[in-house]
Amino acid sequence: MKLDKMTMANSLEGRAPYLDHRLVEFAFNLPAPAKIRGDTVKRILRDAFADRLPEGIAARPKQGFVLPMGRWLRGELGPLVREAFAAPADDGLDHEAVRGVIDRQLAGEMPRERLVYALLVYRLWVLAVRGGRTQAHRALERAGTRSDRPGLRPVR
Repeated sequence: MKLDKMTMANSLEGRAPYLDHRLVEFAFNLPAPAKIRGDTVKRILRDAFADRLPEGIAARPKQGFVLPMGRWLRGELGPLVREAFAAPADDGLDHEAVRGVIDRQLAGEMPRERLVYALLVYRLWVLAVRGGRTQAHRALERAGTRSDRPGLRPVR
């Protein structure tokens, strides 16, 4: 989504299949009804893949992809959030206010997933910068999350 927004804001195309000049030339030479029919956009793509996609997928409207942050925060990231905010840190945030938001999020009382996730990333960044990464790594390990590879995965 971010790539699309940034490239579209600058009249660029960033998706590899659409960068082939032959495909672009072909698309520019198609009549409008082949590309848009009624209120259905991307008609040619839908027609091209209609026999390969389930009908429900091919016919549904365009939709965005939303990260399952709420599920992550209630599940595997919950211990990390609790550990990262267990004690106040010199990070410029009001610890009591942040704890209130986090406690309500983890209890399911106030869904603010994006805010809590942003606070978590910020706190881990502060710990990494101030503690030479070891503080952030310790927080990850205490929460049962490995920090030696990309992504956050529970230690087995």
